[in-house]
Amino acid sequence: MAKYRIFARNVDKMTKAEWLGLRRYGMGGSDAAAVCGANPWRGPLSVYLSKIGAAPDTESNEAMMWGNVLEDPIAKEFSRRTQQKIKRCNMILQHAEHDFMLANIDRLTFDEEEGEWGVLEVKNVGEYRREDWADGAVPDYYAIQSAHYMAVTGLKYAWFAPLIGGNRLQPVKVMRNERLIASLIKIEREFWHLVETKTPPPLDDSVEATKVLKALYPQSQSTSVVIDPATYAKFTAIRERIKGLEQEARGYENELRLAMGDAEAAYVPGCEKPVITWRGGTVKKFDTEAFKVENPELAMRYMKETTTRRFLTK
Repeated sequence: MAKYRIFARNVDKMTKAEWLGLRRYGMGGSDAAAVCGANPWRGPLSVYLSKIGAAPDTESNEAMMWGNVLEDPIAKEFSRRTQQKIKRCNMILQHAEHDFMLANIDRLTFDEEEGEWGVLEVKNVGEYRREDWADGAVPDYYAIQSAHYMAVTGLKYAWFAPLIGGNRLQPVKVMRNERLIASLIKIEREFWHLVETKTPPPLDDSVEATKVLKALYPQSQSTSVVIDPATYAKFTAIRERIKGLEQEARGYENELRLAMGDAEAAYVPGCEKPVITWRGGTVKKFDTEAFKVENPELAMRYMKETTTRRFLTK
């Protein structure tokens, strides 16, 4: 196994801008999962734009903030429960042979059973993602992330310490997989060639790609372009099919409403739980228009101007 190099030290003292700037020189673990199409939040286009310095600015959200806040206490609890020594790895590491592969791991951990140090990744997981970790499973995007880290460091195992729903720590161990690592290096090498040659990866059908394009082109200009007629024809044909299916579904929905009448739940034979619920209730909604009429000056103080573009098919 190749010995890694130290790419940068004292990561904790860097500003966010400095850290992001260094990440442009190579691919990290989360980048690897995104390039492989396994990251549910990012895709190849987003990674490509970030590496060439053209990515739109992204703001940190509260989930990211809590992930940072809870990283240390989760790591310490993992150490207490498993009786494994842990230590920070306050560096960005670089693969000795494939210099485009970087790793900024959370911690190192010493597993007595293995007799050597390994990777420790701490995760703060929402309750809605609990099934991803059921029965000792590791989500694909994190499995790829750990394979990337083991490729860079040469280490043979990785521990994950996911805190599920804020109240269940479910440590799970992943061993080095040489076949996976070889495939990953090949994919990353090919992707990095796109970055070096400034060749954008093909667009995909992900929601993430749509968000990136909207962020890249937030405003329109008084110009026009000629588009591919075949792409336009396929797009409009699919839209018409969707419209037809929505109308068909609405017809079946109305049949089911009629069958339910004033019942609030519906079952199908063999099912213990209801497959449809149609419950009544009272909802209070803020009357924005009435407030604007009665308090125009106050309403203007809280008006927020945003830039938007509407994608309409004529």
